[in-house]
Amino acid sequence: MYEEENRTLMNATMEITLWVGGTFTDDYSFKFENNNTYHICLYPNWSEYEVNSTIEYYETGYTRRNYFLSNAIINNVTTDINLYLLSSSIAINIQFLAKDVYHNLQEDVIIKAQRFYTGSNEYITVAMGRTGFDGVAGIPLRQNIWYRYILERNHAVLRTYNPMYLTELELELYIEQAERIEFFTYWGTVAHSCSYNNDSQNLICTFSDTSGKMVEVKLIAEERRPVGNFVTVCENTTVSTSGTLACSLAAHQNKTITYYLSGRFCCSEQTYMVMESGILDLHDAFSYGMIGVLITFILVLSAGMTGIWNPAVSIILTMVALFASITLQLITVGPAAFMALVVVAGVIVFKMRT
Repeated sequence: MYEEENRTLMNATMEITLWVGGTFTDDYSFKFENNNTYHICLYPNWSEYEVNSTIEYYETGYTRRNYFLSNAIINNVTTDINLYLLSSSIAINIQFLAKDVYHNLQEDVIIKAQRFYTGSNEYITVAMGRTGFDGVAGIPLRQNIWYRYILERNHAVLRTYNPMYLTELELELYIEQAERIEFFTYWGTVAHSCSYNNDSQNLICTFSDTSGKMVEVKLIAEERRPVGNFVTVCENTTVSTSGTLACSLAAHQNKTITYYLSGRFCCSEQTYMVMESGILDLHDAFSYGMIGVLITFILVLSAGMTGIWNPAVSIILTMVALFASITLQLITVGPAAFMALVVVAGVIVFKMRT
């Protein structure tokens, strides 16, 4: 249990109901008090269940909040769920209306409210709501704060909104299927999206798992060096089913970056599954495009002319000049293409000498 404003541990009461599925179905209810951390354990320890759950948590001086689990897997792999409470003195109940493109109110939509924390540059799920038959959900939040909203239903992400500065008392959120496909790719029950921000020079990846089965997410960024080798420039990991990972690439401009967003799911201790990967070309198109090619042309021509008295020497000097241009990153040549040029040059020199 955490206090939302300063993100420090606090004591609170938690009531939880679990609906357990599988071969046998049953439901269990628990109430925990006077602590900041609670554990739910299984016996025997090798068992595994699929559960749905409604969690209500509260404390004197704070507004009540809810957390929902949908088709989550519980087993002997520990999963931490962080819950946040907001002081009643600053909390305001915000009404959310979930609608489709025809403005019809939508029932049973889970709305996750993720607050942006500037100090750590991350979004954290601090509150949830679920719409009733009237399509309305009330969530206690703080006004004049940046929040991002994720809409889910039937174990699928319907839409993730861009961050909003909360000033209203009522918000209409639309579950527009066509629009969300433009922004997010789906890997099983995980929605994810990676993008590079030219202004902040950050690679930002957002993810959300509706099933709760993902136990860890990792973002790796690698810089491709001149002749094909890779060096890791960023590696961030989080233990969460939804959130944001970021890599600062300010120190790696005019480089080629390859990134991987991977997830580790329950029951697989070591294996990461790559959900998204891509290549970022951060080279300055003007400085290293035209000027780089021009400088390379002059270097190669000068080296070739220097050894013109001996064709074999001319070819060797030309390859040295080309390698220097690649090393200085004036031009970008893939490892396969460069090795092919080396082989061709070697064959020509060998033929000339024989």
